[in-house]
Amino acid sequence: MPDDLQLLLQPDYLPFRLDVAEGRLLLLRLSTQQRTDAAFLDERVCAGRPAGAWVPWQAAEEASLRCADLPVNWIFHIGHCGSTLLSRLLESPVQHVLREPLALRDLASAAVVGACPEDRLGPYLQALSRLWARPVAAHGSTLVKATSSCNALVGPLLATRSDDRIVLLDMPLRPYLATLLKSPASVKDALAAADERWQLLRRAWPDAQLRSPQSAGEACAMGWLAEQVRFEDIARHDGRALRVDFERMLEQPRDTLERIVVHLRLAHETTDSAMSSSWWNRYAKAGEHAYGIEDRLHDQRLSMSRFTGEIERGIGWVRAASASRAA
Repeated sequence: MPDDLQLLLQPDYLPFRLDVAEGRLLLLRLSTQQRTDAAFLDERVCAGRPAGAWVPWQAAEEASLRCADLPVNWIFHIGHCGSTLLSRLLESPVQHVLREPLALRDLASAAVVGACPEDRLGPYLQALSRLWARPVAAHGSTLVKATSSCNALVGPLLATRSDDRIVLLDMPLRPYLATLLKSPASVKDALAAADERWQLLRRAWPDAQLRSPQSAGEACAMGWLAEQVRFEDIARHDGRALRVDFERMLEQPRDTLERIVVHLRLAHETTDSAMSSSWWNRYAKAGEHAYGIEDRLHDQRLSMSRFTGEIERGIGWVRAASASRAA
């Protein structure tokens, strides 16, 4: 136990993987630079064979109570809508950013399949947040960019973490479908989340005559609609969650970033730093590749032309679903 506690209280050991069934947490030793470089804090960061150890979850909960209860900022999103870019823009010498920590995805997966009781989500989120927020180097605050499959955790998080702030990032349906359909991997991600989103939509709209999606475009559109319903409900009932349209951020970057900076209670100069960031012209998931706004628009136009039929099917599905609810 003393050895476990010693590891848990060292900020350079990141809570990396959560095993709810076995009641244990994997810690990995990752430097500030390794965390900054990582677009995904998942198996891909293990290539360098970082030092690590499994510790009992009970020890992790006890250690978290010895940590200061610092507020955490969060980005939740619908997937493939600029969340990595936004997290890059908000990174600073004083803000520690964790992109898609695997332990959060583990918790969300356990919740979806019923392996984690709903009343246990709060304690898990509280302990992980406290451990993630431990100051690393000169960083004084922490931003966590979640995986899109973690959106079911937003409600429990807000119920548990009273001082945290959340950005809910999405984009309009047509460019969203164009973005997904041009990438088989993106479609695969959306289809993997389709069942949970379908159940969410049926619960939210019990009287609507919803037709099961019959194509990739319809399934992706259904997922988009479900997340719109989820995000709208959250933002309507809790001012700690701010909805942000990624397309609007590209069109009006300063105004949008200022709203985000104020909401997250970041230093005013964060906006200027974000506006001058080189990440606007680089691919956020792989910074060695140039990729600017014009490149994105070019790819989007090509996708809209190539997948016109599937995009229209998806838009039609959303219209029909919305009309059946209003009927």
